[in-house]
Amino acid sequence: ALNTLKIKGKLLYDQGDIQAAHDIYLSVLDTREIPWAILGYCRCLVDLGQFEEATKKLEALIQINEHYIECYDVLANIYYQQNQTTKSQEILERATQISPKAILRQANLCHIALENKDWSVATKAGSKSAQLSKNSCHASSDIHINYVKALQDTLKNGTYRDKLIANTDVEKSLQTLKKDYAHNKSVQMHRLLLESETCIHQKKTRQAAEAFEQAKTLHQQLDGEELSEESTQLFEEQLASLSTAMNIPLATESAKTDTSTA
Repeated sequence: ALNTLKIKGKLLYDQGDIQAAHDIYLSVLDTREIPWAILGYCRCLVDLGQFEEATKKLEALIQINEHYIECYDVLANIYYQQNQTTKSQEILERATQISPKAILRQANLCHIALENKDWSVATKAGSKSAQLSKNSCHASSDIHINYVKALQDTLKNGTYRDKLIANTDVEKSLQTLKKDYAHNKSVQMHRLLLESETCIHQKKTRQAAEAFEQAKTLHQQLDGEELSEESTQLFEEQLASLSTAMNIPLATESAKTDTSTA
C-alpha cells in the first residue's frame, strides 16, 4: 500500500497536480515518518511557497541521513528562490562532495557559483559537468557555456601555466558548442561572445572584434522568442568589455537598436 502511494504521489507531482500530491504525502506522514514521503511532501511545500516548513523538515532529514542526496537539491533550490545564493552554493558543494558524479548537480553548482562570482568553485564544477556529460543524455550547451564563462577569470588573472590549461579547455568547449549546436543561432551567438571575450584576455584584439561582429549579426537575426533576457545582458556586457579592450567607442547606438529589434 505504501509503495502504491509513493508511486501515486510522484505521478501526481510530475503531472503538476501539486496539491493532490501534497495530500498523498501528508496522509502517509500522518501514519509514519518515512524519508521518501518527507522529501515528496517538501517538494510540494516548495511549489506551494511554504519554504520555512520545507527547510526545517529537510534539514532534520539530512541530520538523520546525510547521504539522502536528493534533500540537498531541494534545499539548495529553496535558498536559491529566496535569493540566498551563498547558502544554495554551500548546500550543493556538500552534495557534490558526497556524490561527485551527478552531472546536473555539478552543472547547477557551476551556475550558482558563477552568480556568486566564486570562480574557483565554478571552474571545478564546470570542468566536472563538462567531462561527465560527454556522450551523456544530460549533455547541454549551457554546461559548456557556463564552463567557458568560469574559465575567463583564469584567462585574465591566472598563472602562465593555469592560463595554458584554461586555454585548452576553453577551446574544447567552444569547439563542442560550434559542432554539436551548429544550427542553434542563440547558442552560436553565446559561443561567439565567449570567443570574443577569450580573445580579449589573450590580447587578440582583432580576432575579438571579428567574433563580436559575427555575434552582432546573429543577434540581429534572433527574434524575441529566441533571445532570452540573459542573452541580451551578455551581449551588452560583451559590447562594453570589447569597447574597453580596444580603447575605442563602438557603435553602441546601433547595438542598442539591434537589441531592441531582436
